[in-house]
Formats: sequence, structure tokens, C-alpha cells
Amino acid sequence: SGLVLLGITAEKDRNKLQQFALKQGLSYPILIGDRKIFKEYKVGGVPDIYYIDAEGKVIARDVGFKPEAEKDMESQIKRLLDMSNLLD
Repeated sequence: SGLVLLGITAEKDRNKLQQFALKQGLSYPILIGDRKIFKEYKVGGVPDIYYIDAEGKVIARDVGFKPEAEKDMESQIKRLLDMSNLLD
């Protein structure tokens, strides 16, 4: 489907990051970000989720935790996949 999921964190301690990922059951790559990347994307909360289309354009963003986050993520991912299927 071409879906890529990446995490970016400010946590510099790789051991803490690995323990967090294991505890949360995260199976996708998590990159260690720096001030430049957080400034470029205007990170304003945790989590700060960006949905980026195949051309690299940010098409949606969710900032901060909310109870309905899982449903919102599922909806946005389905929308992105539907958009990419239209291009095929």
C-alpha cells in the first residue's frame, strides 16, 4: 500500500526509548529528532501526528492526546490510502 509509519522523539537516551517502545508495543522505526526538525514541523504538543501524502505534503495534523485519537488516526490513514489508490 506504500504506507510508511515513523516516530520522532526528543528522547536522547536510546535505552529509555527502546524500553518505551517495547512497553507500548511500537513496531515502527522511531527517529531521534533535534531542534531543527521540531522547529521545521512546528511541533506543539505530545503526541504531534502528521499525515503526509505520497508527494510529501502534510494533509492533516493532530496535536496532543485525546480519547478518540485511535479512531481519528484510523480515519486519516484510510483517507490517505484511498487517496493513494486513486493515483494508481
